[in-house]
Amino acid sequence: MDFLKLFISLLLLAHVNATLTQFTCSMRTCPTGCSNDGTCFCTGGGAVCDAHWNQAEGQYCRRDSMCSSGLTCDVPKRQCVAPATTTTHTPTPLTQFTCSMRACPTGCSNDGTCFCTGGGAVCDAHWNQAEGQYCRRDSMCSSGLTCDVPKRQCVGPCTISAPATITINGQNRDDGVYTLTPYSATPGKAAYKHFRTQSFFNCCESTGKWGLSKFPFTACEDDFTSWRLNTASCSVCDLLEQINKPTTTHLPTPSPTPNFTCPTGYTQIGTLTENNDVAGVGLGQFQMNTIEECKAKCESVTTCKSFGFGHHNSDGHTTCEIDSVDAANNSWHPHGPLRMCKKINLLEDVKRPILEESSAKAFGLLAVLLIFLLL
Repeated sequence: MDFLKLFISLLLLAHVNATLTQFTCSMRTCPTGCSNDGTCFCTGGGAVCDAHWNQAEGQYCRRDSMCSSGLTCDVPKRQCVAPATTTTHTPTPLTQFTCSMRACPTGCSNDGTCFCTGGGAVCDAHWNQAEGQYCRRDSMCSSGLTCDVPKRQCVGPCTISAPATITINGQNRDDGVYTLTPYSATPGKAAYKHFRTQSFFNCCESTGKWGLSKFPFTACEDDFTSWRLNTASCSVCDLLEQINKPTTTHLPTPSPTPNFTCPTGYTQIGTLTENNDVAGVGLGQFQMNTIEECKAKCESVTTCKSFGFGHHNSDGHTTCEIDSVDAANNSWHPHGPLRMCKKINLLEDVKRPILEESSAKAFGLLAVLLIFLLL
């Protein structure tokens, strides 16, 4: 019996001295002052109990002291975990000043969008944005790239050649196929001739907008441009992107029907479609809504003798052309009605019938005298 007690004591002593990773449910004896917490672990607080915790990675824990040396407790997961390792890497070359790089060259400052600014070559030399990255001007982009300002993006050069024809839609009577044709107003630049009139679809270099303008003007001239597309630049790539966008069909808001009756002090020349125009642009063309505005414009210019009001270049709006002559030499109505009105000269109007009547009487007397002599 003594031998049996000794054997059991040795077994218990050996078990107690073994390295434990947790107190299991089969080991219900906890140190003095600690108790089994119902999840097969000893608890009770303090170093007496904590010293018996030695959980391995991935095992249960509620605090760091329950884990083996070098491990911590991931409390939400109730697991002992190894400390996170950090990987050291060499930073890649930057193409912009980021928010973490707040030191800008002398004379430049962070503009609040993580970029250095200040103007001039000192700041611009530090811009080297890659394709697709942020920009506000061409100088901010890498060599060979330009800034698409509306998109705030550095873009590559357009490699598409100008097509021989393009198709315009959404411009009412101006819809159709335009032909690539050299245009004297934009030498060396792509331009497309209107299929019916002497108008050219070209680009204004200063705005990047393509538009239809009357010969020989460019799309930069508001008074001679019928309409423009919302292009980002004069590149053919931007043009094709814009004209190939799907359009939403919608009914235009009807505009009031213009009055084409010559105002007081003026008399009509020709009709609304025939013998109603002076070829060229005269003393100027101006977009106006009423014939009365056109009259006022003519009367503000001392050399104006007549004006044309109506659809010179577009059926979408009316224009006023003032002229220094009062005789029509052209018929014009490709976009709609056009009325020509000339100033009434009272002196000339009084003299003309008198002269005509005097001429008639003189001719009659001459005829009588000739008959008398023949007899």
